Amino acid sequence: MAAILTLDLGTTFFKAALFGHDGRLLALERQSTPIAHPRPGEWEIAAEQFRATLRDILAALRTKAPDDYAAVQAVSFATQSNSFVLLDAADQPLTPIILWPDKRAKEFDNAAAAVSATEDFREVTGVPRLTYEFMAAKLLWLRHHQPEAWAHARRLCLISDYLTLWLTGLSAAGKSTLA
Repeated sequence: MAAILTLDLGTTFFKAALFGHDGRLLALERQSTPIAHPRPGEWEIAAEQFRATLRDILAALRTKAPDDYAAVQAVSFATQSNSFVLLDAADQPLTPIILWPDKRAKEFDNAAAAVSATEDFREVTGVPRLTYEFMAAKLLWLRHHQPEAWAHARRLCLISDYLTLWLTGLSAAGKSTLA
């Protein structure tokens, strides 16, 4: 029987589930999201810890339901918006995955708000106001505080893009994040 593998990369838990073609839940695994707080207000995941946690969850799912796991024909995922990593030319991480609740860019809150005050910003983006929690402010922070990483960055991956790159070797972005 065909199965669908779903991944949910939340800030509380990473979850993986197998569903039958009829929508029936076949197996579920979850682990606490491996978030580090190296300094107050910082929320990040080391790229290797991200991959290791997902490997552990997928291995547990495969052990729990080996036949269903072997029958996977499709993969879907849900992830956090505004959580990202910078990669170098060889697609190696230059930064940890910086998560959306991270507060390191508070000093750029006014700059982010100024961008969102431009004419038609809300109508074009659907976002009422940018704040330090948005990726744009965190990118300003990285440019200012980690110029070496910024200078070597060749790819920006949202957490979903990084998942896709890791699983498939392909650089791709979800349509919902391109708008």
